[in-house]
Amino acid sequence: MRDTTPLEKLIPSVVNVALVLILSIPFYVWFGYSIEWKISAIFIFYIMQVIDTHEHLSFQCFGMRVFGTRWEKKYTQAQRNIYSVLYTLSFSTLLFYVFVPFDLLIFNLLCLQLPTILVSGTTLHGLLAGNMRTKI
Repeated sequence: MRDTTPLEKLIPSVVNVALVLILSIPFYVWFGYSIEWKISAIFIFYIMQVIDTHEHLSFQCFGMRVFGTRWEKKYTQAQRNIYSVLYTLSFSTLLFYVFVPFDLLIFNLLCLQLPTILVSGTTLHGLLAGNMRTKI
C-alpha cells in the first residue's frame, strides 16, 4: 500500500459531499437556500461522519469505502473525534463565503489542504488530529 495522492484524497470527499447534498434536499425544499439549510447540511455531514464512520472498525467514511482508501493504522477515539469535527469544518467552507461564492472553499483547498498534503502527506484536519494518513 502507498500514501494517497492529493487527488485520491479529494475524490472520497467529493463522494461524501455529493451524498450529503442529496440527503439535504428535503431541507433545501423546506428552507430554501438559507442559513437553516446550510446548518442542516453541516449537521448531516457531521452526523454521517459520526454514525457511519465511527461505527466501522476501519473508521472509513462512505467516500473512502467507495473509492477503496484505508487508514494507515488504527487511530484513537480522540483522534477520530478531532478529525470528524475538523473535517466537518472543512466541509462547511463549501457553503459559506466572504466575498464571492466558493472563496472560502478555494482558500481551504488551495491554501490550507493542498500545501499541507504536499508537505506532510496528509490533510490539515488529518495532521491536526494526530497525523492521520490514508493509503490505497
